[in-house]
Amino acid sequence: MMEEKDSSLGRGIRLLDKYRQGTATPQERAVVESWYTKYASELPKKTGKDEAAVQKRVWAKLNRRPKVYYLRKWIPYTAAAVLVVITAYFSMGDRQQMSDATVTTEEIQPGGNRATLTFADGRSVKLDEGMDGIVMGEDVTYLDGRQVVSKGDATSSDGAKAAMTISTPRGGQYRVVLDDGTEVWLNAESTLHYPAKFNGKYRLVEIEGEAYFAIAKDPQKPFKLRAKGQLIEVLGTEFNVSAYANDAATQTTLVRGKIRVQPDRYDAVILHPGQQSIVDSTSVNIEKVNVGQYAAWKEGYFYFNGDSPEDAFAQLSRWYDIEVVYSGRVPKLAFYGEIERNKTLGSLLKILHKAGLDFQVVHKGNRNQLIIGRH
Repeated sequence: MMEEKDSSLGRGIRLLDKYRQGTATPQERAVVESWYTKYASELPKKTGKDEAAVQKRVWAKLNRRPKVYYLRKWIPYTAAAVLVVITAYFSMGDRQQMSDATVTTEEIQPGGNRATLTFADGRSVKLDEGMDGIVMGEDVTYLDGRQVVSKGDATSSDGAKAAMTISTPRGGQYRVVLDDGTEVWLNAESTLHYPAKFNGKYRLVEIEGEAYFAIAKDPQKPFKLRAKGQLIEVLGTEFNVSAYANDAATQTTLVRGKIRVQPDRYDAVILHPGQQSIVDSTSVNIEKVNVGQYAAWKEGYFYFNGDSPEDAFAQLSRWYDIEVVYSGRVPKLAFYGEIERNKTLGSLLKILHKAGLDFQVVHKGNRNQLIIGRH
């Protein structure tokens, strides 16, 4: 029993330390913050008015998605109390799985600027979350000019130019300016494969997930994009591609210019501004759409225009890194409106609640699960 208690205590200490250093996962942060919220009301009795005031101010900042250093202000006053609670939590978890823990939706924060840059030889760099993009050139730099890696570091060990990969996790987004000046915005859970420098007759890249492209014009070197079973050819244009592996169809939406979409199994189609190609396993369709709906994520919004629950919550699932579960049948509803992507999940669900849905979030296994029902 003593060894079990010491193990739980050690886990609690490590969790608090990870929170303080900013390395805790969203689920681990939710554990610390939920227990702090529950027990914070008892702390002023033990800490005095001045310390209680500090705690109140700090917690208000924590709820506004602050930097981790705010936590250090209240750790000396509350760490012992919170640690006792977390230790008890882990001790209970050794006997009962953590899947029963209820999480308030206000604790689930939106995604942010998170990405990893990987070289052909396997080396990788976790990109600065305080920046929103990188630029390819003689060196790889952030948008403010600060160096990510030097030209020498962007080559493989044999001196050849290394292929590059930039990937965003669930709850992440990032921007990259390619060697030719083309700008690419990556949505959550997406990967872009591209060369450090374009050589040859074409500029060829590959996308998995969703990205918005603003292509630099170069009539002598057409731009080509591979995306889940189709090849897109352009000269100079702006368009959005949604090609997630688990989606039934790949959507290519043209904002301006003209592009040629060549599916692997069908004839090519030409898109004009305001058109969208929808390619699935059985057909290719072209529809007239509101392009703003498909570019809104790049501008910091969810844009729902008659979206089904499956489509709407697929976006939320990737951005808030949650698993979506329906309690009963999927409701037949349509969602409309614009919602800022920088809101907590709770703030967003309050808006969607008006559509007739109820929500509950539980922590199951290693992730948060959003359970959706009707009211």
